[in-house]
Amino acid sequence: MKYEVGAKIKEYREKKGLSQKELAQLMGLGNTRVSNWELGISRPDVNMLSLLCKALDVSTDDLLGLEGQKNTPPPGGAGGISPTRRAVEDIMSKMTAEELLQLRGSALTILAQRSQEASEVPLPKNP
Repeated sequence: MKYEVGAKIKEYREKKGLSQKELAQLMGLGNTRVSNWELGISRPDVNMLSLLCKALDVSTDDLLGLEGQKNTPPPGGAGGISPTRRAVEDIMSKMTAEELLQLRGSALTILAQRSQEASEVPLPKNP
């Protein structure tokens, strides 16, 4: 399956009446990022999809061109998603773009702190 996400981003951005620069600013990104997505030079990573969908007021299925397609979960459960993850995704789906951007910043700060703490732990010496 080929995802035409760049064309979809452009379509929904224009429907929203936003320029590429305005969308980038709304998401806290550099000016060329949206252009690169729309031109197919790069694609938004999974971490940006939620923020992008919020900014464009569109579902991930619509943005990825999956609307109307049957989604068959694998055997043994509803897509293998844990109840905790489902709850987090539900909460995040109700957050504004600004709240998602703040959450992303906080998560990156915590990850950087943990990474630094991990690098400060002395390694055991070889006998």
